[in-house]
Amino acid sequence: MTGSLDMVGNPCAEAALRQARHAVLDAARAKAEFVANVSHEVRTPLTTILGMTDLALATDLTAEQRDYLTAAQAAAGELLTLLEDLLDFSALDAGRPAVQRAPFDVRASVEGSVRAHERRARDRGLALTCEVLSSVPERATGDARRLCQVIEKLVDNAIKFTAQGGVAVRLDAEAAAHETLLHCSVADTGIGIARENQEAIFEPFVQGDGSASRRYGGTGLGLAIAADVVRLMGGNMWLESEIGRGSVFHFTARVGRECLRPAPESAPTPLFGGGHALRVLLAEDNAVNRKVAVRLLEKRGHTVVAVEDGRQALQALDRERFDVVLMDVQMPEMDGFEAAAAIRARERAEGGHVPIVALTAHAMKGDRERCLDAGMDAYLAKPVSSEELFATLEGLVPAAAR
Repeated sequence: MTGSLDMVGNPCAEAALRQARHAVLDAARAKAEFVANVSHEVRTPLTTILGMTDLALATDLTAEQRDYLTAAQAAAGELLTLLEDLLDFSALDAGRPAVQRAPFDVRASVEGSVRAHERRARDRGLALTCEVLSSVPERATGDARRLCQVIEKLVDNAIKFTAQGGVAVRLDAEAAAHETLLHCSVADTGIGIARENQEAIFEPFVQGDGSASRRYGGTGLGLAIAADVVRLMGGNMWLESEIGRGSVFHFTARVGRECLRPAPESAPTPLFGGGHALRVLLAEDNAVNRKVAVRLLEKRGHTVVAVEDGRQALQALDRERFDVVLMDVQMPEMDGFEAAAAIRARERAEGGHVPIVALTAHAMKGDRERCLDAGMDAYLAKPVSSEELFATLEGLVPAAAR
């Protein structure tokens, strides 16, 4: 205590403290920059691997070739999940990030987060359904990204541990004076969790039992991250489970009451569905990733014009009309942020609005917000699954434009 008091008013000691504090902050910034760069460098080749295997699997293949490609695709997907879990855990472990509060469409957000897993469920022969009850408001104020993050991790976990049957997502709500308490459940018909292991299942690096990591893989971080995010949203997470009978994971989240009108109730229906033909402008400087994106979009029936940077994107928009722009963030000549700002400036002067979807290999805290603040309508971190991409396009482009 005496030593601490002696430092008060001591210029040398105070200068040393300031210097130490600056050193800690510099080290934290360097660490964050290093993690972001590693994330970018890993995501860029993963985009190519996943995209090319997607395209190859859509061609005529022998059974042996299909088995090889499916195994490669699954391994790349597991690597991506591992990367995302480590990044999420690192961000949450470094501090308590703020929860964003912005208006969002509840139904579209929830159904979109479930739809991102439709192909994986289909490949495993599982039914995947999503039910939104009439008690859920049409719109709310809150952090849609974090809400979707939790749902996606729970659905991913449910599919992983379910060999037959299905996964059912259900969302209802309870209204209070100035907020709404959302209640989401994710039920599966999987292996279940023993009662003695249920309390620890939300702890980092823990799985239901020792054999789970050997048989199913994973780090045991997914549920810990989901539970932490739920606490950030003012809610709780719990589960009901029985060995051999499956599990039901529940969580609550508090959101603001943006609109009092309820969403029309939906039946628990499969989410597998088709799309609508769009005219797409793709701005991507990586030749291989550009090729992958063009082929994926064209196979879905969309018309694509591809350019290599933001300046060429502006020139293309001068020549013709597009329903949506897919904009890579990092490009030479003119990057995605500059291009988006120029497009929005033109629209303020001339009218109109073309949806812009940011495509970026950066997926750190603040990247999504930076893209949206720049005038983009949506944010997708690479590698982007085809289901996630097409679900985003469906949600952004008005039906009249299709």
